[in-house]
Amino acid sequence: MNKPDNTPAEDLPPLTAQDESELEAWLASAWLDPVPDEGFSAALMQRLPDPARYRRRSMAPVWGAGLGGGLLVWQLVGTGLLPQALAGGAQGQLTPALGVVLACALGLSAGVSGWVWSERDG
Repeated sequence: MNKPDNTPAEDLPPLTAQDESELEAWLASAWLDPVPDEGFSAALMQRLPDPARYRRRSMAPVWGAGLGGGLLVWQLVGTGLLPQALAGGAQGQLTPALGVVLACALGLSAGVSGWVWSERDG
């Protein structure tokens, strides 16, 4: 049952019944007793942050993003940029109008991301 270090496992013969019994005996003798806890788990649980802290997230960024997106679309529809951007995007072309709309959306996303980042706990 001794395997040389340079022999690939697929080149070894299958285990015999004696090999199986030797392996089982070795594994049974190698069983380790549990490590004593001595209050480690309780101390660790006391040091963990309160899980409720992570559940009470503010909905302000979500509402702010929705309001900002709505205002952005409302303003862009009034200028005629949004229909031009949608037409250019449907044709697969990056028109100036599409660039302006994408820049506005990217700016809105960056603003909301910065807001969320600054408001996060910790």
